[in-house]
Formats: sequence, structure tokens, C-alpha cells
Amino acid sequence: MPLSPKTLARLSIALAAGVLIAFLAILTLANTGAGHRTIASLIEPLSGGKVHVEGLSGRVPNLLHAQRVELRDRDGTWLVIHNVDLDWTAFALFRNRLDANTVAAERAQLLRLPTADETASNFIINIRSLQIARLEVKRAGSPMPAVLGVRGDVRYVSLRDWAGNLAGDRIDDQGTYRLNASFDNGFLTGTADVTEPSEGLLTGLLGFKPVGAIELHARGE
Repeated sequence: MPLSPKTLARLSIALAAGVLIAFLAILTLANTGAGHRTIASLIEPLSGGKVHVEGLSGRVPNLLHAQRVELRDRDGTWLVIHNVDLDWTAFALFRNRLDANTVAAERAQLLRLPTADETASNFIINIRSLQIARLEVKRAGSPMPAVLGVRGDVRYVSLRDWAGNLAGDRIDDQGTYRLNASFDNGFLTGTADVTEPSEGLLTGLLGFKPVGAIELHARGE
């Protein structure tokens, strides 16, 4: 016996209400300590091993805080971020990307530059507003890191596909760094402005021999 339109409408409403209740229940459980730990454990496999998270808290899904985040490539961890607040699109992880409106971190450690990845399954990073109060960068030939405050925005797929508008100022020494550039299809375009003393961050990071103080203002394609 076919159902009447009124019965179908009631069943549809009941089904929608059931789905909503289930969603709210899952969301409520996700915003507990156990839920936060479960989500943190899922981020690494969902990102293909490129992102590891510890000490997750905040409001699921899109406003989170993490005590420690590691970005990894095939050679291991290249960036460690401490006490980071994240306003992001969580479901973008299912599309193999980190898509964030804001990333604000108390401290970060750049252990090395990321390794070039020739595979087509790169994990994409897209951050519209990046703020790092203290970025520690290891310098070649020196046990002491250079320390900067960094702000800007960045999109990173690989060393051959990236774009960024970044500003950094040394906290522990003299030095200012400005980059507004992109690398796409083998072409590098943009501007760079750098001032630093002898044996500064740029010299060490790129592995150059000491060349004295640097003042660089570059624009090109």
C-alpha cells in the first residue's frame, strides 16, 4: 500500500531530525578530551603523514589549539610549531590540504628546508594569515638559531610550486626580511628586500661563505 504524502512528509522530517541529532551528538563528543585525542590521531593519516598533532583542544571542527604540530616530508620533521591557534577548514584534510584562515603560533622551529617532492600527491598548505611570535631558524655552521618574528600569508605545494607574502624581523640581532613572490611552472616572480649583518640568517640558511653585511632589493620575473 503506497504511503500518503502526509506520511512521507512526517517520515522525512523524522529522518532529518534523526540525522541532526546524530550530528550534534558526534559534535558534542568531538569537543571532549577523548574526542580531541581521536581527532589528533586521525590528522596524521589523513594528511598522508605530513602533519602530526599533539595536545589538541578548542572548538571542533574549525577553531582549535594545539600544543605541538610537526610538518614532515619523506626525510622526517622539518618544522615544529608550539602553542598554535588554528582557524581552519577541517574537512579540507580529506582533500589532502591544510586550508586555514589564521595560524597564530607562540614559537616555531625551522629545522631545515623541506625536501623537494616529485610525487603528485603533495600535501597542500594554504594559510591566509600567518603570525609566529618567535621563529627559530638553524644556521649552517652555528649551534645558535636565528630568531625572528614572522607574519604574512603562504601557499605551499612543493619547492617548485609556492607563493608567499612574508615579513620577518630578527629578534636576537639586526636583520629584516620581506618576500612577496611565487614559483609556478618553473618561473619565479616577485620582490625581495633583505638587510642583515655579516654572517646573518640568509648567509647561513643558504650555506654561503661569509660575504659581509647584505642589503638586497630585488624585483623580477
